[in-house]
Amino acid sequence: MTSIRNSLYWLSNPPTAWKWLLAAIDIGALAGLLAWSWSVAALIFTSVIVMWYAVETHRLNRVALYPGLTIRWVLASGGWTLVLANQGKGIALNMTIDQIRLEDAAYTFTLAGLNAVYPGDTAEIFIRKTDLRKGTIAAPTADELQALESTHLVTRVYFSRADDTNMRYFTEVEIKNPPTVRILNTNWY
Repeated sequence: MTSIRNSLYWLSNPPTAWKWLLAAIDIGALAGLLAWSWSVAALIFTSVIVMWYAVETHRLNRVALYPGLTIRWVLASGGWTLVLANQGKGIALNMTIDQIRLEDAAYTFTLAGLNAVYPGDTAEIFIRKTDLRKGTIAAPTADELQALESTHLVTRVYFSRADDTNMRYFTEVEIKNPPTVRILNTNWY
């Protein structure tokens, strides 16, 4: 029953490539019937396929210019530091990082007023730990960073692209003790 349902879904919602192919066949056959010539049908069919190829190539070229943000640990002179890295080919704008709330602490991540990360660049992320019981705010100590092994800190980095500043894209990461950061989910395009 499930396979029949899946087949019906595919027939009602075919992939984009199949839609273009069916359109090319339909338009080519109609033009061939009207002109009483199969050469006209072949010409129309080929032109629709070439048009589809041009549209898809343009879309892929745009995707190649998108930013892709990741978080990683870097060993600096003062110890381990989190950095935001742009692995993509486009500029990432208006970055924000969600706060992580645990039972007794909250972790806040800031980028010190940074508004853009260019392709290949990194930006230091400043971590502030708020002790919810005491109400104190401070940078986590090296021991607290090492204790992240047993804690799953999952956060999202939100950003915009230069070509579409109204959309918000994200990278969801799990931060553990240095040097472990695991990407869980992305929405880059």
